[in-house]
Amino acid sequence: GVSPSDSRTFSIIFKQINRHEATLLPSLHPALVDQLTRHGGSLLAPLLGWLRYVPAGAGESFQAVILQNVARPPPGISHGDCRRWKPFDMKGLRLYKVKAAHS
Repeated sequence: GVSPSDSRTFSIIFKQINRHEATLLPSLHPALVDQLTRHGGSLLAPLLGWLRYVPAGAGESFQAVILQNVARPPPGISHGDCRRWKPFDMKGLRLYKVKAAHS
């Protein structure tokens, strides 16, 4: 399980992003960085890095993000109140740009 008080239980995620996500990331990146610096990370996972891999040969290049695995309690539960919980399965992680609702 993941414990917020024990950094040895943390892990990182290397996620190759698809073309749609790569198109969205430049517009999302400033907000993600702002969220990380002001609030210590997003509700999902802090963004640790964003890279582009370009192979030396004829292979296809790709972009990827490196994220800290979720090591925070679910929303509404403080660090002091939480017990050990399993890390989330991040295979389905996707990047989305959400439009604000107008009132």
